Amino acid sequence: MTGTVLLFVVIAISVLPLIPAWFYFRKKNIKGVWFLICMGMGFISVIIALLVQFYLPAFPESSLSYIIYFFIRISLVEELSRLVVFIPFFHYAARQKGIDEDAELWGSKSGLIAGLGFAAAESVFYSASNVSIALLRAFSAAPLHGACGARIGNALCCIRERPLRSALLFLTAILIHGMYDFFIADPGLPSILSLFIAVAAFGSSLLSLRQN
Repeated sequence: MTGTVLLFVVIAISVLPLIPAWFYFRKKNIKGVWFLICMGMGFISVIIALLVQFYLPAFPESSLSYIIYFFIRISLVEELSRLVVFIPFFHYAARQKGIDEDAELWGSKSGLIAGLGFAAAESVFYSASNVSIALLRAFSAAPLHGACGARIGNALCCIRERPLRSALLFLTAILIHGMYDFFIADPGLPSILSLFIAVAAFGSSLLSLRQN
């Protein structure tokens, strides 16, 4: 398999979770243009997160450094990158009266799509030479980032009316994300725990959308 074909296969696998999401959210009154914009927000978030992580200083190896690495350097930075990118786009949509439903529900939908876009872009970056990694990330990283994105989008849209709920949603996203990365990297823990965390978090996000 040539490098070009391999890259094409990796990209195709990485964007696979976006296909059912497209049809699902079209039924949830998310316009096609906004779906693509949300995907773009996810792509931009990846670039910001990678740049910040590249320039952050390394910590000496210790038990505490592992916690800092997974929950601060990876999880906190990536969730903050989502938040930074969401703010101008969500503000623009509100000014253009593009939110025609409950703001928190709209934020959850938009954030979930952006999370899937984030996962797709990140998967291409990390899996450019390995199809098996792309497959693993399609079934674990995609639901993980989708679930965290939904929480960040919801948190941003309720920060004025319900600041405590907003803070809890943001902290929950960081905790879920950090636990996922920690379990998948620790050789003493079964990696299936990471998949369980990702799927459970994603399922709770979808259930919340259906209930609303």
